Amino acid sequence: MSDEMDISAEDTDEAIKMVLSVLDKYEHPTGEQIAKAVTAVLAVQDTLGNNVDSDVVRRQVESIVTVTQEETGGLVDDDPTSHVRWLDELRADPSKEWPFWDRYAEYMKKHQKLPLQVVQVLDDTTAKVLGELESPNREGEWQRRGLVIGDVQSGKTGQFIGLAAKAADAGYKLIVILAGVLDDLRAQTQTRVDKGLLGYDTSRQQQVRGRHKIGVGKMRGFKHPDINSLTTQKLKGDFNKNFAQQLGFKIGGTPVVLVIKKHQSIINHVTEWMRSMHGEEVGGGKSKVRDVPLLLIDDEADNASINTNKAGDGPTSINKSIRNLLNAFEKASYVGYTATPYANIFIDPDIDDPEHGKDLFPESFALTLHSPSNYFGPERLFGLVGDDGEDEKEPLPLTREINDATSWVPDGHKASLVIGKTMPESLKKAIDAFVLSCAARRARGNKDDIKSMLVHVTRFKKVQEQVAEQVLGYLLETQQDLATRFGTNAQRRLDRLQELWEKDFETTTKHFPAEDAKRLKWKQVKGHLPETVDKIEVRKVNGDAKDALEYEQHKGTGWSVIAVGGQKLSRGLTLEGLTVSYYLRLSSTYDTLLQMGRWFGYRPGYEDLCRLYTTRTLVSRYRWITQATAELRRDIDEMGVLGESPKSYGMKVMDGPLGLAITAPNKRRDGTSVRLSFSGELAETTVFDLSDKVPERNRKVLTEFAHHLDSLYRRDRSVKTTDEGMVWRNVSAEDVAAMFFDRYETSPEAHRVKPDLIAKYIRQCAGKDELGNWTVRVVNKQVRGENRIDSYQYKIKVGEDELWVTHRIELERSTLDRKVIKRVLSPAHESFDMTEEQKEAGRRAGKKTSGVPTGKPLRKQRNPQQALLLIYPIDYPLEKSGSDFNESERTEQEPRDNPEANPYLVGFAVAFPTSAGAVGVNYTVNNRWFEEPSDDAEIDA
Repeated sequence: MSDEMDISAEDTDEAIKMVLSVLDKYEHPTGEQIAKAVTAVLAVQDTLGNNVDSDVVRRQVESIVTVTQEETGGLVDDDPTSHVRWLDELRADPSKEWPFWDRYAEYMKKHQKLPLQVVQVLDDTTAKVLGELESPNREGEWQRRGLVIGDVQSGKTGQFIGLAAKAADAGYKLIVILAGVLDDLRAQTQTRVDKGLLGYDTSRQQQVRGRHKIGVGKMRGFKHPDINSLTTQKLKGDFNKNFAQQLGFKIGGTPVVLVIKKHQSIINHVTEWMRSMHGEEVGGGKSKVRDVPLLLIDDEADNASINTNKAGDGPTSINKSIRNLLNAFEKASYVGYTATPYANIFIDPDIDDPEHGKDLFPESFALTLHSPSNYFGPERLFGLVGDDGEDEKEPLPLTREINDATSWVPDGHKASLVIGKTMPESLKKAIDAFVLSCAARRARGNKDDIKSMLVHVTRFKKVQEQVAEQVLGYLLETQQDLATRFGTNAQRRLDRLQELWEKDFETTTKHFPAEDAKRLKWKQVKGHLPETVDKIEVRKVNGDAKDALEYEQHKGTGWSVIAVGGQKLSRGLTLEGLTVSYYLRLSSTYDTLLQMGRWFGYRPGYEDLCRLYTTRTLVSRYRWITQATAELRRDIDEMGVLGESPKSYGMKVMDGPLGLAITAPNKRRDGTSVRLSFSGELAETTVFDLSDKVPERNRKVLTEFAHHLDSLYRRDRSVKTTDEGMVWRNVSAEDVAAMFFDRYETSPEAHRVKPDLIAKYIRQCAGKDELGNWTVRVVNKQVRGENRIDSYQYKIKVGEDELWVTHRIELERSTLDRKVIKRVLSPAHESFDMTEEQKEAGRRAGKKTSGVPTGKPLRKQRNPQQALLLIYPIDYPLEKSGSDFNESERTEQEPRDNPEANPYLVGFAVAFPTSAGAVGVNYTVNNRWFEEPSDDAEIDA
């Protein structure tokens, strides 16, 4: 390895790009292939006289090519009357070119070093979103409204720039990006758009002849079609209607991109400009823009876009402006992006104002973006609690408790606060940690990278100024002590830093793999301290401060900054190379707290050096929010698998503990609080895992469960196996929980029906003297007509009993590894164990004069002891034909005459009585939750 003090970051970066180019031919490069590519490229670098750290190159390349990412999931509206599928046909056209996307994908891969699989998933997810929009060439008037849910600081901007690139390629002529409510955030987003989509520096297009190419504009070997922007990356480069009208050009052949602030007057100016240039009278003094398809991308869609007014008061100004902009166009698509979608899902989906049109409820689609495996997010930092109350994901050991700041900056303080004269020891230690982390990153070969620290303790600017002064004072003391190198103060400072390094950093790094976190001793870090601390500056980041985070101007300089601020640091703004955060600001809502988490993102090669200093209360709140958000995303994914749409599926969010709300009250005005449990509910399997011998293991569970019941209970001989199947009565709660639900394996997508949760609920109720009398029935399909054997109707064996399988039609969302059905229950079976009096009472409660009693009205007639478990052997019609086949090669399973050899899936439905003391969970649900289809939907018995 070369001398780390003489290593060139530029040469190392170029070497990484060369290695990635060599590995391009491999879909999943092996360790040996990576090693050979690194060796070959370093030999070339050596002949050129370039000094490159081979370990840094290898580690970064490995981190790039080994990252994985799951595909997008979510809810979509497939109603052919409102949406025409179009993208697959266009992408299949060999003559169709995608120049904006092609150069962007290559730029993200080679220059932004995005992992190879992440680029592939980026391609898939942007295509998924674009396909849910309408074709820009579709005739007539149409609108689409959707929502894309990502994680905080996970790459949503890169996602919507990719979407914009594909939209421009597909024929969208005007792309408007609402980039937050602050000038800084708008300018930051414009800079990203300049690099990733436009290919030129918009801030210099007035000063230089032609265009100053940057980002994708400098990519060789790619087409560079013309694309215009009337906004620039200057702080005051927002849309100007007068300037746009002076230019006088009409939108048609060349796509136009506007990156604008989410402000009423600016959005209105865009609407007025487009109407003046392209509007056609439609009567009533109104005009419509025709033949200019609009794509409106709303970044941070839950912030400022939501109508927070009471019903009857009309929409809020920004909400009204956005809706008016959409309604000004004959063809318009709206896509909101957010990591905190709570307010969006509580929008009333039925609002359709005569003047302002529909509200922004994502009626067309709600998709979830899954972050790459190297994402440093809430689940990794705070952990994730499993359904059993135990840690499903252990938190990383990177949080440090603050317990000495109450008197310095008290909770609930006013703007007039004069902070304590003495800075708390915890903040001093946090600054020391930042100094050490910067030195360690230099020692690891990243001396030219930007490094940041966040100090966020108050929303008041005057208080922030006092905090910044104290931070600067402590930094200056540190710089002076380390500059002298000798003397009492210097030694005292070094001793303090050494103690923190050895007791905190060395021990924490041991929790990370050596290939991801290079081990460093104090001596290696100490040598970098003087130069490290000299590069650190303190910046105030708020509306009054003249300071700014000039990351672009400091690229490649090793600049380090301690950013002290509040509101400007709480949503959207990215702090590059953020390593240490000191955070005290208590908030009472999920969305505000998550958005303040600027410490989430990507920390390649220095995750172990990151620290979050905060209070125990805030850690507890973040842990709760992480749980609630993960559950919401899982629910959306699962119901998407089942074919639900945003309009058909009622979304819900788990409520927080006392003092912690989901979002502001005026943002969830259309939400309703409910308490949910299995009490009085029906739980049934609709998604089946076909992978890793799960079906085989579940068949074994059923066989052993039946054998266990036979050994303890007498079969109900009043029913014939050939008619009803296998039936046991008066089964205990523990036998059902321990022998079936504790052992049954469900699909990863089946989040709403988890056997471990059901088992836990059964035991809770049993502890309160409920659910003591179970009827268990393994259903035998009653065959009508000829007892033929085919792929839908065949015999199987459960123990010594022969049964006919129950056929359930696969939905389109079935894949190679999962079977998805509409439902498993035959409604007539739900009353199997009930008396005639109970059935009749169920009919009356359900307002039925005849027919089969079903659903909640029926379950309310059960006594607290009376529960029913129905187990369905389901047909398993699809068979894998080798490890290398694709979905088109799936063949139907051909059943044989030998029932013992025939495969099947094990499905179940559980009918629970109402519990007097059931343990439930509080949720806030949207309007659609109350309109979900009844669980007595008909299905062939």
